[in-house]
Amino acid sequence: MSVAMSAATASLPTRLARALDARWFAPARPQPLGLCRVLFFGCMLLRVVPQARSAPWADVPDVFWMPTDLFALLRIGVAPAAVLTLLDATFAVAVLLACVGLCTRTACGTAFVLGIYVLGLPQCFGKIDHWSGLLVLTMGVLALARAGDAWSMDAWLRRRRGVAPPPPSGEYRWPIEAARLLLVLVFFAAGIAKLRQGGLGWMSADNMRAILLAPHYANDRALPALGLRVAESPLACAMLAVTTIVAEAGAPLALLGGWVAGAVIGTLFAMQLGIATLLGVHGSFPFLACYAFWLPRRGRLAPSAARSTTRVEPRTARVPHAA
Repeated sequence: MSVAMSAATASLPTRLARALDARWFAPARPQPLGLCRVLFFGCMLLRVVPQARSAPWADVPDVFWMPTDLFALLRIGVAPAAVLTLLDATFAVAVLLACVGLCTRTACGTAFVLGIYVLGLPQCFGKIDHWSGLLVLTMGVLALARAGDAWSMDAWLRRRRGVAPPPPSGEYRWPIEAARLLLVLVFFAAGIAKLRQGGLGWMSADNMRAILLAPHYANDRALPALGLRVAESPLACAMLAVTTIVAEAGAPLALLGGWVAGAVIGTLFAMQLGIATLLGVHGSFPFLACYAFWLPRRGRLAPSAARSTTRVEPRTARVPHAA
C-alpha cells in the first residue's frame, strides 16, 4: 500500500527518471548488443573501409582547405600522404577486429578515434556528406560499451578458459538505446531543416519532381527510367514529398517502440533505398549500418525482453550415514 502511494505521489521528474532508467538500464543479455556490433562493423567493412582512401587529400591545394568546426577547433590539418595511408590501414584493421570481437574495447576505441580523422578529413574541402558523422558517433557509443561479451572472439576465448558468461545487465541495453536515439535524431534534424529552409513548399509535387529530374542531367551516374516515370505523376510526387517530411520529422516516435517503431524505421529504410535507386545517391548506403541496432525485438534476442535466467537449484538435505 505504501509503495503504491509513494508511486502515485512521486514528482514528475522522479517518474521520468524511473521511466528512463527502466528503458535504458534494465537488465539485458549481451547477445543482442554483440550481434549489433558484428552487423554494424561488418557493414562498415563492406561499405566504408574500401572508400577510406585519405592519401590523395594530401595533394589538394591549400586554397580548397575549409576545415569543419571540429578540425578548426583542434587545429587539425592534412597529414603527409604516407601518414594518411598508415592511418587508413590502421583504421581498417581496427574495424575488422571490432567486427570479429578480438580486443573488442581497444578495437572499437581505435576505430572511433581514427574514424574522427579518416572520415572527417574529406568533409574539410567544401562538401559535407550525410552519413559519416552518425557512423563516428555510433562507434563512440560502442567504444564505451561492453560490446564484446557475446558474438566475439573475446567471449569465445573466455569460455575456453572456463570463465562463466556474464549475467544480464543494463550495460548491454543502453548502447542499443543510444544508437537508436542517434539515428532518429539525425532524421529529425533533416526533416526540420527541410521545413526551415523550404517551408511547406518542400512538400509540393513540383519540388519533388525537380528533385527526381535533376540527377538525370548529371553525367556521373546511370539512373533507371523509374524516376522519370514517377516524376510524371503529380500525385506520386506529392505523396513522396509528404511521406519524406512526415517520416523524418516524426522519427523520434520510433522511440515509443512496438509497431510504431516498426512503421517509422521501415519507412525510413525504404526511403533510403528509394533515394539510392531513384537518385543514384549510393553514398548513403554506409548509413544503413546503423539500422542494425533496430533489429533486436521482443523475444529471444531483444534487450527489452531480457531477464535474468539464473536458475537456483533446490538444496537437498544430506542425511548422515548411520555409524
